[in-house]
Amino acid sequence: MTHQQSITPPARVWVGFAADPNGRMLIHTHLKSRGRERTLRLRVPIRVSSDLSGRDVAYAAMTAVAAALRTRRIREAEFVIDDPEIVRDLEERRSLPMALVVPYVTLRCELNRFSQTKVLGPDEYSRDLSARSRAELALTVAA
Repeated sequence: MTHQQSITPPARVWVGFAADPNGRMLIHTHLKSRGRERTLRLRVPIRVSSDLSGRDVAYAAMTAVAAALRTRRIREAEFVIDDPEIVRDLEERRSLPMALVVPYVTLRCELNRFSQTKVLGPDEYSRDLSARSRAELALTVAA
């Protein structure tokens, strides 16, 4: 008789984000792990560079979420982020603008701390989380 270990799938983490011209960023995440679902809301102040079309914001969002998950002792994760370019950057290891080199290396280091990780491109839910982040930031600016 052989003993079978139960295989736990990695946590699935949807990431949506937005930043305003003043450098405020809001990240909405949704986490499904071991059959439980919960929402993590992170506020991350950053300085946004306008010439990178938000890729710097995507890197900051992913790095913040990965760090937050590790502090919660999550070691295996699949990220679904509302940014196809960051996925291509990570998969293809393509040439990056100089302004993204440090954020890229920082994110890679953070992801390497997981025992298993995967970054997937946007889906309907991650786009919805970004829309929520944009709406909340707009309400904050208007208030």
